[in-house]
Amino acid sequence: MALGVIAPAQTVRLERKVEQFAWIEEKQTKTDTKLGGSQEKTTQYTYHLDWTDAPASGAEFRIPDGHMNPPMPIASKVIRQPEGVIGAFTVNDEISDLGGATPVLLNAEQARQVSHALSLEKPVKLVAGQLVFGADVAAPQLGDIRVSYQASTIDEASVVGVQRGDTLVPYTAQNGRKIYLVGEGLRTAEEMFQTAVASNTFKTWMLRIGLMVLLFLGFKALFGVVDVIASILPFLGWITASVTSLISFALTLVVGGTTMAIAWVYFRPVLALVIIAVASAGAAASAYWLRKSAAAAPETT
Repeated sequence: MALGVIAPAQTVRLERKVEQFAWIEEKQTKTDTKLGGSQEKTTQYTYHLDWTDAPASGAEFRIPDGHMNPPMPIASKVIRQPEGVIGAFTVNDEISDLGGATPVLLNAEQARQVSHALSLEKPVKLVAGQLVFGADVAAPQLGDIRVSYQASTIDEASVVGVQRGDTLVPYTAQNGRKIYLVGEGLRTAEEMFQTAVASNTFKTWMLRIGLMVLLFLGFKALFGVVDVIASILPFLGWITASVTSLISFALTLVVGGTTMAIAWVYFRPVLALVIIAVASAGAAASAYWLRKSAAAAPETT
């Protein structure tokens, strides 16, 4: 229950969203390269009014004058079911992560209870199942408040754990890792383990790709000075931003690919060889295009 709003049956998570019509600061930065290679950054700040559930006070804005926001009377909140019951067993609060959020349309009585609990000195209206505190719904003013709810409900769930009396708790494996799988719907233990393995594999590869992107950005930053020098020296005109990007890409494949291959060589040697082959092919293709760009330079200068 939140401010008198009671969640429907089978609810595992109730979300209260409180929004304020407030000033929002947006900034856009651009970098200009000047004669001599120096770079100048300019930032433009713009302000507009809109609904937001995390309004800034305005004091930290670049231009606070005329853009101060009133304090929020109450914050958004997520209320989770501390535990649930599946069959004859009690499970922990991880069950509250299940289910998709659907809007809870407030009725007149719930609206009255929320309005009474907040005690805001503003007119209140019930619009499409949510509360709007303000004089004019169609033309909101600074400081107006909007309150809405969402609930996540599930009918069936499956859990993999170890039994302790009438409770299912995480199982501690020999390597010290705890295993506790929770999923929506009726599923076998094998299906849940397969899903967990696939999810972990996906997350691991996303992490590797993210690290490769960071590695590329690091190499690109190192070659940033080359881009600046090439822009003012005619005989280095063939060295463009795309060329340094190609060099950074090749180094990323070589360094990142080799690192991943070394990590896999003992457990999955075939995969390690595939990674090395792909990295080598990408580096070779990059080297070919670099030689082609350098050879074509006399014709374009």
